[in-house]
Amino acid sequence: MDETLVHRILVDHIGELTARTGKMLTSVADADGGATSFGDKDLFYFDGVPGDLRVMPYSDGQQMTVKVIGTNEARTEVPDKISVGKCLLIHPRDHYVMGVLDVAALSSLRTAVGILLGRQASSPGEAPAPRLGIVGAGRVGFYTALAFQRAGLIDSCAAFDPGPGAVERMLELCRLESGPAVVPCSSLTELLARCDSVVLATDARRPVLGGADIDAYGLRFVASVGADADNLRELADDVPGAPVSFLVGSPLCFCLGDLKRWQQRDLLQPDGVTYLHQALAAPRGTAGPTCYISTGFPMLDHAAATFAYEIATAHGLGRPLAPTPRTAR
Repeated sequence: MDETLVHRILVDHIGELTARTGKMLTSVADADGGATSFGDKDLFYFDGVPGDLRVMPYSDGQQMTVKVIGTNEARTEVPDKISVGKCLLIHPRDHYVMGVLDVAALSSLRTAVGILLGRQASSPGEAPAPRLGIVGAGRVGFYTALAFQRAGLIDSCAAFDPGPGAVERMLELCRLESGPAVVPCSSLTELLARCDSVVLATDARRPVLGGADIDAYGLRFVASVGADADNLRELADDVPGAPVSFLVGSPLCFCLGDLKRWQQRDLLQPDGVTYLHQALAAPRGTAGPTCYISTGFPMLDHAAATFAYEIATAHGLGRPLAPTPRTAR
């Protein structure tokens, strides 16, 4: 299943994918699962090579997936993707590869679904619709805007990205997909003044937002999903000291980025946060702002990959793998 097919299936069924992912996370809470319930995340580094290689397996007892993904910081041969690799669907008993999916769209869209679930869990019931701002107008930003619109939360959003043409590309993608209207902002300050909910989906190496900003602009919800490597940062070190409730994707998210650094500096510990599966199982809402942080975890990939695979096989989409186990000699 190539990038275009994965994109088409997941975009056309984004509401179903969100519900499926939420149900999967809630089942973990019902089972009182620990960190191992979210899969594993092994990182590999090579001297002189920027970025890392990640292997992320997950099994729900019925289906198994393994995502092999690289952070493409060099961008020499594939200049427009920060994430490159494949997700394998593997037979849970015989261990042969049943399906192979490109992962740039899959990884970005499952991240967007996580952000949407985080926002819904932090503001249950009849909370006001967010005035959404996207910082970083790449794939994650685009899919997040689409997910929020498809969920009926927004008709438009603001976007800021210092990269040349980035916001314009996001605007065009939203137009092609009948997504929300995109209001370009010339600066981060302009975006913060317009919004009460902000999604950081950047490859920044210095903090983009601080606790003082959250307070000064009256932000209700902040999602940070871009600091998914040790050399990346999105949130300043005063955020843990601010009156903010922390919602984290899974315990695995403490292995990278801002959360890892804060834990090492004793600014925020895993027992000082609420995890997404807990918030979905018992949504209470928070009086102050919520900060959702997630660098991704295998359960999210598994939900998206198995869903896309089921749709594709039901409709005869994609190219068949050969030889299949039944015909191999």
